[in-house]
Amino acid sequence: MKFKESFLGLAIACLFITSTFAATVTTVDDEPTDSKAITEIRSFINHIKFDLEDLDQQSVKVHFMVNTANEIVVLRTNNQSVDSTIKRGLNYKELKSRDLEVNRVYILPISFEVDL
Repeated sequence: MKFKESFLGLAIACLFITSTFAATVTTVDDEPTDSKAITEIRSFINHIKFDLEDLDQQSVKVHFMVNTANEIVVLRTNNQSVDSTIKRGLNYKELKSRDLEVNRVYILPISFEVDL
């Protein structure tokens, strides 16, 4: 009998925790343009060494969020050829600015210009 009660209590607790987390994550389709954190992220991106052969598109949308330690967490991009490069260059970089909401999903469009 105690096993059933314990299992039921654990199941309810897991459901509550999962529901709480899901409710705090929202999606924003537009870029926060007046953000100092976005300026920092763009600076990080400018220092990433991209392989020209991987650039099969002129633009990429980066889906990211900021964790509680104020670090960038790249969730995905819409371009598989540069996805891992962007993740290596941005993931867990700490931001100085704190003007982005924690656990909110942002979409940052990036355009590539190739200098020959």
